[in-house]
Amino acid sequence: MATGMGSPTKKDDFEPPDIPFKEGCRALFADCHRPAIKPPPSFDSDTNLPLWRRKVDLHLANIPTDNQGPYIFSLLSDNVQEALWASDLSTTATATAIWSKLEELYQVPDNRAESRTTFWSRRQLLGETVEDCANQLRVLVA
Repeated sequence: MATGMGSPTKKDDFEPPDIPFKEGCRALFADCHRPAIKPPPSFDSDTNLPLWRRKVDLHLANIPTDNQGPYIFSLLSDNVQEALWASDLSTTATATAIWSKLEELYQVPDNRAESRTTFWSRRQLLGETVEDCANQLRVLVA
């Protein structure tokens, strides 16, 4: 029985609180043991698409396939979304259609050995600022 301390409406301070149960809601207890995964950053035109896709795939594993398209759209920067819409990709497109369009628009060179050689042989040009040279190196890395 509660005395002057604690809640005056409860009979026992150690009694668990009443939690209302809604009939339509269900708790996902299967995922309660999983640690929270940090959401991936938004995709921009200078982002490495294959690496970003691997990060997004971690999140898409628990999302129904019908909802994956809008989720991917929500992770795209404004200029990438505009590029997709300019290419007549619907906002209700499936995840597969979005991935194929992104791979078409933001291709990554397949020849990694050639890319590595290009990166290591890149030198700052006369009249080129350090910032411009660093930006070119970032483009080669991405």
